[in-house]
Amino acid sequence: MAADGRRLTADILARPGVHILLDRDADRLEDLAPGRFVTVHRLTSVPGRGVTVVRPDGYIGFRGRTAEAGQIAAWLARVSAGGLGR
Repeated sequence: MAADGRRLTADILARPGVHILLDRDADRLEDLAPGRFVTVHRLTSVPGRGVTVVRPDGYIGFRGRTAEAGQIAAWLARVSAGGLGR
């Protein structure tokens, strides 16, 4: 793994689907029910309370200063990813 975490991130993103990357101190997403192709990861080496959601094509689709389940669920619904594979 690279010292800056790039290798770990590449390994995480190698799986198909949408990836929700939570910063180390971000709130848990207990109210979020991601679908089969939506995976939640906690980046323990990244300080903060934010969230980054990576689209299946590898680009950032959503970023927030805090992880709020309602906002993420709305974005997933907008891109039709919330219920994939349920």
